[in-house]
Amino acid sequence: MKVPAILVLLLWSVFPLYGQNIYIYDRDLGDTYPDPVTSQPVGCEEAIRIALDQNGFSYDIATTLPADLNPYDLLFIVMGSYC
Repeated sequence: MKVPAILVLLLWSVFPLYGQNIYIYDRDLGDTYPDPVTSQPVGCEEAIRIALDQNGFSYDIATTLPADLNPYDLLFIVMGSYC
């Protein structure tokens, strides 16, 4: 009985994202970290961008927050990495 409940939860949480308007607010002030594969510095928003790209989502990304967020259904705020 647990499998159907988990499947329903998974489908309910993933499918609503399709067709949504996504905004990535890159507010990390240029913070970077070394990519584990290439050792090159990459922005903290890179993992979000890769995940959205690989799953076929379109999104807007900027370092400023728009005055009107009504057109967007999902907002990612990247604040940097602090280790």
